[in-house]
Amino acid sequence: MNAFAKAEYGRPLFIVSSADLADSTNISGFGKDWGNQPGWGWYERDQNPRGTVLPQEITEFANAGISVGLASVNLADDPFSQFDGFWSACSTYAAFSYLKYGEMRLFSQLAQDCDLKVGKVIWVAGHSGPETAEDSRTHFGVFAPGVTQLFPDGHVIDLHPWEYKRCRWCWERPCGPRPQSSLST
Repeated sequence: MNAFAKAEYGRPLFIVSSADLADSTNISGFGKDWGNQPGWGWYERDQNPRGTVLPQEITEFANAGISVGLASVNLADDPFSQFDGFWSACSTYAAFSYLKYGEMRLFSQLAQDCDLKVGKVIWVAGHSGPETAEDSRTHFGVFAPGVTQLFPDGHVIDLHPWEYKRCRWCWERPCGPRPQSSLST
């Protein structure tokens, strides 16, 4: 997406953030090379001020606030009829989704009720399975991603990525291995 925007507009479309999950949730892909188009890379104040991946600490509130703040700024000449600005994306462990809900809910209200056009925000609630490596005791919360479903119908696309390794393990433990024929469909 950012490679297309770079070729077409000379600037990125997405500015993204994640704490320590940028690679495992693929958020870092917004800064990577795509085909022959060089990526924007990680933001660094002195070395790469045009970077699109913000190096964030484990601060879910801040990541959500930065994301919705970026998407709220419209630089268009006529902000009532078009949007010209940044879209954003952020990710966290699904168990900590509730920490992003407040900012995301306010942005959702703004997007629905305001006459000004605003950008889009992608919120990745990753690693929601019981196998979250050494963090499993504190980072496993199967019910926490439910807050992503508390937005008004028709205004939010709620996706929970299928992670093959975790889903297969969850299936095989209680049910045994799946028949080969069902894996190929």
